Amino acid sequence: MITESRLLRIEEAAVYANVGVSYIRKLIKTRRLKAIRSEGTGRYYLIKLQDVDACLESLEPKRTK
Repeated sequence: MITESRLLRIEEAAVYANVGVSYIRKLIKTRRLKAIRSEGTGRYYLIKLQDVDACLESLEPKRTK
């Protein structure tokens, strides 16, 4: 897991997580993934890389021994 505090756009987060852009948008809309609107235009979201990691980790099915 990377601890860098880098901001990603939705498209970059989708590539990083190896999922579709619509899935990232759905996670943001349902508030499972934290995102902030860009300052100024507010046309796009910015997502912390560590929040993408945390979200994906929380969505993984729990494994039993």
